[in-house]
Amino acid sequence: GAARSPDDADYIDLHWSPLDLQKGDTVGLLVKGDGKLVVMVNGQPACVGPRQVPEFTPLYPFIALLGNTQAVSLVQPSTALVKTAVANFARAARRSMLHQEAGGAPGEVNYFDAW
Repeated sequence: GAARSPDDADYIDLHWSPLDLQKGDTVGLLVKGDGKLVVMVNGQPACVGPRQVPEFTPLYPFIALLGNTQAVSLVQPSTALVKTAVANFARAARRSMLHQEAGGAPGEVNYFDAW
């Protein structure tokens, strides 16, 4: 997949693609307090966005229909789902850092290739 920032003319490659989605999957965007944007799939982190979201920036939902998408539903996430997503992101980030400390290369695809 790829992402584009308003500050860049070109797309930036991501280590995630919506082509991997299956019927019934839930996709969300988590914007953390530090501005980190995380794509979540079924409550698990899939990748981190290429840029920080500036503080106090208004956020608007969007949907990009690609390929053979037949239907999309917008849902309001529950507080429990958001807490679970944040906890899953923190666990994945710790695993990625531990992988690097153990000698794994930062660019090497691992449990959470987002750094």
